[in-house]
Amino acid sequence: MNPTLILLCGVAQLALLYNQSPWIEGAGVGACVLAIVAIFAYTRLHWDTHVDMFLAMTGPGGLGMILGALITGQSCHDVGWNWASFALMSLGMAVASMPLCWFRARCLLEAREQGRGVQALVLDWVGMQAGMMLGHLPATLVHLSDTRAVWLHHGIILVAMSLGMLAAAVLQASLKPAVVGIPNRT
Repeated sequence: MNPTLILLCGVAQLALLYNQSPWIEGAGVGACVLAIVAIFAYTRLHWDTHVDMFLAMTGPGGLGMILGALITGQSCHDVGWNWASFALMSLGMAVASMPLCWFRARCLLEAREQGRGVQALVLDWVGMQAGMMLGHLPATLVHLSDTRAVWLHHGIILVAMSLGMLAAAVLQASLKPAVVGIPNRT
């Protein structure tokens, strides 16, 4: 997992969001959040192995989400539910982040060694999609006529996606096979 790639993907997201909605305050807050993500990226070996998956989804995945939705000629952050935009947003995220996760995320490398790599990737993907769909709800329920709302919506989607992946990580921890030789203490 290359921290510089995560950082560059975050900068590209800020640039695309600023292009959609020039708002210096949003860009400033986004830069502060990106600095926090960069700290996690550059110190990732000191954190739980699942941080790799979060970084891949937030960096390249977030960029893929924006680029995937822009293929339709509209933003994934438009008001209302647009299945075509959501599907392309999800496809862009998958293309940009899933290969990186499969080959570089420590949690998936560990799961692959245990023979449950596909299961782990599918659970993470389902958790991420569920989180993104729930995060998209505010845009469908509240009419935000201010174009600066794309900044808020993108942030909500990334946080909701991360929470969905966190739920999947907790579920996966309960599905891990017991380590041979260590008795269960109940």
